[in-house]
Amino acid sequence: MTTTTLRGRRSAVIRFLALCAAPALALGMVSPAHGADARGGEPDARAAITRIQLGQLTRGADTAVPYVRGNRIVEGEESTPAGGRFPWLLGTTPEGEYVVMTYARRGNEIRVVTPGGDSEKLLSLGHDWAVLGSDHTTLVRQKYRYRKNTSALTTFDVTTGEKTARLTLSGFAQPLDAADGTVLYSKWQTRRTLAWDTAEGATRTVARGIGYLANLAVDRLATFKGDPSSQGTSVVSTVGDPGSALWSSPDELVGAFSTDGSHLATVPFTTDGPGPQDVRVRALDGTQTGRYVLRSGLFDNALFEDASTLLLDTWTKRASGVVRCAAKACELASDLGDGYAGSYDTAGRRATARPWGDPLALVRGR
Repeated sequence: MTTTTLRGRRSAVIRFLALCAAPALALGMVSPAHGADARGGEPDARAAITRIQLGQLTRGADTAVPYVRGNRIVEGEESTPAGGRFPWLLGTTPEGEYVVMTYARRGNEIRVVTPGGDSEKLLSLGHDWAVLGSDHTTLVRQKYRYRKNTSALTTFDVTTGEKTARLTLSGFAQPLDAADGTVLYSKWQTRRTLAWDTAEGATRTVARGIGYLANLAVDRLATFKGDPSSQGTSVVSTVGDPGSALWSSPDELVGAFSTDGSHLATVPFTTDGPGPQDVRVRALDGTQTGRYVLRSGLFDNALFEDASTLLLDTWTKRASGVVRCAAKACELASDLGDGYAGSYDTAGRRATARPWGDPLALVRGR
């Protein structure tokens, strides 16, 4: 399982595109109107909206996947210490262990946590970044050196800790996913998405456009095409045939793929600030199957529990909790916790948030 966040996805894409766009790119663009989908469907304004009010939701079953609360990982009724501060859950190993990135005084660490057991340090990252591939085994470390303008991608086997391959590139290269000896990554300057064969050492262009989200396990790729100063277009395709769009939009960015790749969670391109208040679920033909809106607060993260059911980490000033939504119906999938007081970034996100982490964020705040 590889996880993602909506806030991180949108902010990452904007910062990512800004580095290869005109310096005058403004983050606060005019909000788009509710338009028709890429296949010419009904305007989204006609679709039903589910307004989330945490205090009025009934308690449903616990989530079927793990998430983070504070410095612990919660799965069902079991809560396990992550072994470090501000844990970000990157995913799980084939044996069900949690692969977690934590913050330490000397930088980030990768830890493997046994449910209900110990937390073992796998790798010191310093100020580098890492993603866990959809094969649940391949960890890709990204090291970027600003002054030299070079990137190094290094793969590790999380089950053994063994370093398996390394690739050095000019410019900024960001890993998106990895599986079975292939690492998918984006290259800023060339606006390309590429594949690296770790056994042969060869690279090849997969798609024209900046890839920002990928899942090799379900054969899905989201790229951004065009000029970000005029918004451009977000396109979803298969990795095998990136020239044939399954879905596209000038107004929305993809935050998550469902477990079988049949649905998308999207947010408005112009989402800014701590996080979105408007999240949509779409089928690949553009049909909107759910739309979830908060009047006050934000959705920090999103994760599909199955082919079409979405989990939303939901924060308001009074309460927080994981909300499960399918079509028009929503329920609580966790107990309610404290809300955020004052600044969300300082009081919420850095203290108790991160239920699913941000493993695929294209750019970290440097």
